[in-house]
Amino acid sequence: MLVFALALLYPLLGLGTPVGKWSWDGGIPGSTFSAVRVSLLLTGLALVIDVALGTPVACYLARSRGGERALWEGVILVSVLLPPLALGILLSTSLGPRTALGSFLMGLGVPTSNSATAFVITQVYVSIGYYIVAARAALAAVPRELQDTAALLGATPRQVFTEITLPLSRLGLAAALSLAWLRALGEFGAVVVTA
Repeated sequence: MLVFALALLYPLLGLGTPVGKWSWDGGIPGSTFSAVRVSLLLTGLALVIDVALGTPVACYLARSRGGERALWEGVILVSVLLPPLALGILLSTSLGPRTALGSFLMGLGVPTSNSATAFVITQVYVSIGYYIVAARAALAAVPRELQDTAALLGATPRQVFTEITLPLSRLGLAAALSLAWLRALGEFGAVVVTA
């Protein structure tokens, strides 16, 4: 295990290797600081969308059983399993001006390529599958008996979620969010094609 861990951590030595002068002050147009700021802001927006859309889907999957859950999880895994470059090309063509959705968005003045919108759409697409799969596991780990008991005692579905399910699954949901954030922020192949 020690040899494996050392091999896995070896690339981190690159953090101490001199690579030249960095500019973090934002004084130069297009500087590193500006790029990092834009990436973090847009990735944050993508994560808000992941949580808003992905949490209800994860809840549904956590409660569904058998073939239905397998079918929907298979659909969700498409975004996880597609190669990044292929994903970027598919997003670019499916949101381009020659499609109904792309034409509609362009008519509204929402550019779907070479824009912040394209950046966020791409990041949501590449990260939401990771969020949903991990969040589903976290939500499914909450004992159903506790949720049913709370409902029998008069708690509304919202109260059951906020007072029972959410507190008991918070660490797993935090891990799901972290995984989605890392995937969104680290994506290059799809983002370079669409945005």
